[in-house]
Amino acid sequence: MKLIYTCYGGSHSSVTAAAIHLGYLPRKGMPTYGQFRAIPFYDEMDEDQLGKWVFMGTDEFNNDIYICGVKGDKDLAINAVYSYLNISGITADHIIMVDALITLHPLTSIGGYMSRHLRWVKLGRPLSIEGIMRTYGQFVELVDKVKEYEKKFL
Repeated sequence: MKLIYTCYGGSHSSVTAAAIHLGYLPRKGMPTYGQFRAIPFYDEMDEDQLGKWVFMGTDEFNNDIYICGVKGDKDLAINAVYSYLNISGITADHIIMVDALITLHPLTSIGGYMSRHLRWVKLGRPLSIEGIMRTYGQFVELVDKVKEYEKKFL
């Protein structure tokens, strides 16, 4: 199965959720700034990568975990994927798309904009991490729900 965490730019929320899912970040306790900086792809996606699935790893259920930035068109992106699967005769039960943007804190948005669009990485990245840290528990809850759903397919 393929599991894709989506968010606006594919740099913060989806990466954080995927990192928790794969054990790169702890489920209990608050990760450090250094742990965030060590996550593959955190605060690194560029405009040309929007809409592309980026592989993050394989989870304990042997499912491939991806991230994808969908900008403001998450419904359009999700519909496009499922439409393609339908016309290709591929069953949609092998794909799970998860909106990780539901846990976005304003500091993450501001920091992400500063880092990714203005290229003020030294100012923006710490702000984006601070925003993620303020809603970290919600990310863990989201991942827990996804993992419970995954178990139904074992």
